[in-house]
Amino acid sequence: MGDAKDFFYELLNIPKHSTVHQIQQAYTTLIRTCHPDKHPLSSKHHPHINFKSITQAYEALVGEKEEEEASTRWKQTYSMLRNQKHHHRQTRIDQGTLQQLPMGSINRRSKSCNPTTPTKPIVFYQRKPPPIEKGLECSLEELFWGCNKEVRYIKDVAGSNGAVSKREQVLKVCIKPGWKKGMKVVFEEKGDERPGSIPSDVVLTIGEKAHSYLKRSGNDLLLKMEIPLVNALTGWTFSIRLINGKKMSCCIEDEIVTHGYEKIIQGQGMPFDNDKGGKERGDMRIRFCIIFPKQLTQQQCRELGRFLKDCI
Repeated sequence: MGDAKDFFYELLNIPKHSTVHQIQQAYTTLIRTCHPDKHPLSSKHHPHINFKSITQAYEALVGEKEEEEASTRWKQTYSMLRNQKHHHRQTRIDQGTLQQLPMGSINRRSKSCNPTTPTKPIVFYQRKPPPIEKGLECSLEELFWGCNKEVRYIKDVAGSNGAVSKREQVLKVCIKPGWKKGMKVVFEEKGDERPGSIPSDVVLTIGEKAHSYLKRSGNDLLLKMEIPLVNALTGWTFSIRLINGKKMSCCIEDEIVTHGYEKIIQGQGMPFDNDKGGKERGDMRIRFCIIFPKQLTQQQCRELGRFLKDCI
């Protein structure tokens, strides 16, 4: 292709050994002046013939350049992959280092080429050690208000000579209001190091400490309260302590409380974790458990039956 290639460079008016970018620039400039749509077919020099020659020269030169670059890149990639076996992750090669490898570039000559068509970046797999997994226990109050906590762990550190040593690390974690038990926080590449590998991740799983009187259910808070039968039948006034530390007075009147009955206090539960302002919250649910008397005298049974006879 020697003579033909020299002719193609001369036709595009560019020096030999030009880059793909320089070839594309020259082609773009020439097609603006030689495109058939800008000249009638009766033109003396028949620009449409020149346009076909320019396109042929462009496709041939770019195809050859891209094949050469593709071959070089695949060789570099293969040398990186051949010793990697397990724990892979998909990583994009730095475009400034390896540029981009077009799909189907090996058969580029047989296809029309458009200099403005985007190409797909080459992808390779790189070994990564398994993650370090730790639990992070939080109180209900910490998950309500949010807080900052520290997590200490031991990781492997690879030295410049390839030796691996142990080192204690500290991670600072910002707990957001409304986070739930089981949520995972991932610190990428903060874990173990291995020679020739990227560092592993650290995965923290949020735990929830048992509360003295509250139990979480989604974004709601459940409070179980035992009451004597007389209060369930006649009503009473009581106070509760909310998750924010404040006290609230509640009154049950003009209603009969059954076993398992729940009283809902709206907006006094846990904040929603997707609410940035922390204004949207779940509810407080008070569930009543009735304490029945262990024994009654015969007279008490007769009197109770007389009072309740007409209430059925």
